[in-house]
Amino acid sequence: MQKKSLMILFLSLTATIIIIAACRQRSMAGAAGEEWYLPTEDKSCELYLYEIGAGEPVVVVHGGFGAEHSYLLDAIKGLENCYRFILYDQRGSLRSPCKPEFISIEKHVQDLESLRRELKLEKMTLLAHSAGTLLVMFYLQKYPQRVQNIVFLGPVVPKAGKYLDRSEVAVIKDSQAAFEKFVERPEAKAEYKKEGIDQPNKNAKQLTHLFKISFAAGNIYHVERWAQMKGGKVFWSQEAAQATSKSLPSDYDFTPTLKQHPYPITIIAGDHDVADFGNRLWKKVVAGINNMELMIIENAGHNSWIDEPDIFNKALKRALAKKL
Repeated sequence: MQKKSLMILFLSLTATIIIIAACRQRSMAGAAGEEWYLPTEDKSCELYLYEIGAGEPVVVVHGGFGAEHSYLLDAIKGLENCYRFILYDQRGSLRSPCKPEFISIEKHVQDLESLRRELKLEKMTLLAHSAGTLLVMFYLQKYPQRVQNIVFLGPVVPKAGKYLDRSEVAVIKDSQAAFEKFVERPEAKAEYKKEGIDQPNKNAKQLTHLFKISFAAGNIYHVERWAQMKGGKVFWSQEAAQATSKSLPSDYDFTPTLKQHPYPITIIAGDHDVADFGNRLWKKVVAGINNMELMIIENAGHNSWIDEPDIFNKALKRALAKKL
């Protein structure tokens, strides 16, 4: 039995290496982007979609709630010759306007299923970031047979409310306190000062830069790279965020759903990630699930592809290449 297990592991690793090598060699000719719209099942709006790349399809679920897809283009950069990425703006987000009364987590789940059917995929490989990981967990719970590989970037903790024990509640409080201190770190204050925060009459560009620094302070470790942060302002819909949040249950636990999933689940998170600062809760979750791997990137935050692009790219490439 031991020899058989070792042979299966060897074949799996060999297949992964072959996929990664083929990924490097494939031509970029098929990597041009394409835009299209998908009417929702309830006819309340149309979802904006953007496809880029060539190869195995990967459906990308952005964070927020209320954000949009384009900031994740930097996360998948360099892999367009390996995979066909299907990105979309969730209902109510920038390019998919929708009245708030038609926005809910249930509607988001149904939209993802409608997209799967439109793409004619028996099972989807899903790549999700931030609050988008929670949407994927809801989808997986309802449609477990429609999902294969899952890659979570900076994921939300998979349990809340009454399902958290006392030690987990304490960890969350400690993490929140550490994150608040992280946002106010000297490096962030130095960037504010460089951009003239102490000047009495700041121009429009300075005010925009100061906003981007504040946005970067909570999302990346290397706050001096604030200019690389995408999103915020017009790219964010508070109305869509509130509508979705209102529909979220206060108590949930997706760990049984994740444990039962037979395909690989990979978490890529920075060690200074706002979603689970220090990764203590996800370490506990992963310890009890055989098909799940936690990749922690040092000196990185919620958008770890900005902090450590090379390390992140290799981690994402390995995660997407995993096979059952």
